[in-house]
Amino acid sequence: MRNIYFFCVLVIMFISSPLYSLDSETRYAFSVEPQLGFLWGKGSEIVYAGNYHFNSSPYVSELSWDFKPLFYTGLSLDFSPRYPFSVNGFHISLGIKYGLPLNTGIIENRDWLATGHDYLTHYSKHDAFSWNSSFIAQLSLGYSFSLFNRILIKPYTELSFMRFSWEARDGYMQYGNSSPGIGYEPTSPNQAKLPFFGTVNTYSQNWVIFAPGIEAGIRVNDYFSVLLGTSITPLLYGFHRDEHLDPSKRWTFLDYTYGGLYINGTVKLEYILGRKFTLSISAAYMNLSKSRGDTEISRNGAPYTFHPDIAGAAFSFFDYTLSLRYIF
Repeated sequence: MRNIYFFCVLVIMFISSPLYSLDSETRYAFSVEPQLGFLWGKGSEIVYAGNYHFNSSPYVSELSWDFKPLFYTGLSLDFSPRYPFSVNGFHISLGIKYGLPLNTGIIENRDWLATGHDYLTHYSKHDAFSWNSSFIAQLSLGYSFSLFNRILIKPYTELSFMRFSWEARDGYMQYGNSSPGIGYEPTSPNQAKLPFFGTVNTYSQNWVIFAPGIEAGIRVNDYFSVLLGTSITPLLYGFHRDEHLDPSKRWTFLDYTYGGLYINGTVKLEYILGRKFTLSISAAYMNLSKSRGDTEISRNGAPYTFHPDIAGAAFSFFDYTLSLRYIF
């Protein structure tokens, strides 16, 4: 009887030891996640009146650059708990999305250049193209908490670098007539359209954003889960470059903007295809507003002149992503 007892103990130890070891080895997992998606929205470039121009409009100029759409390919690398709804643990992820060099819609430019007045004096419209490597890179660190094997709470911090760049081609302009003393008379939709051909100007926005955030998820069943996330921050910095390419009056604007408000909201649906694969569909809304700062301006290669507090930049878009994660 004693021998049978010890034999049973040894069998249990033999079986349970590998299971514990397997659980220890697989608590964390590394995954690779190729992505396809597109952005839908716009970027904004603003020149405030300040000491640069004297009119009664708050803006001197506003340009809207389309993402309608900006297609991209992407890749995400992740190290986190293999079963995040079952165990607590830290996580780290790095994601990169690269915009494809395609037509992204239009760019519209509006100017208010009449001294002492607030009416529109200039309007132009061109085709917009993704240009010179638009991309988003994001590094995320955090810790996830599992509740009842069904709920996930994941606070994190995220450092992002975003670069959006466009090229304006062809199109037309409508300019108000010159007027002594005030500069320009109003323009209107009935104004003659003067055509443009070729590349007119280029513009790029470059952002560094540091944001805390939180994600919450619920496991509906063994295969399907829903996750909601949000982040918000005023901790951001932007460097932007605008070049007007008319050979007779070539202008370069270097804008440095600070602060503002960045908001990100995400919903993500995950479906487990097997132990190694997870299919995801996500939609995110990203909005960055009220970032403002200084401008340096050069005309025809002349030295730059400094103009404080007249530069502004923003963006607002939806981000739709389809991805397939492979878990090692």
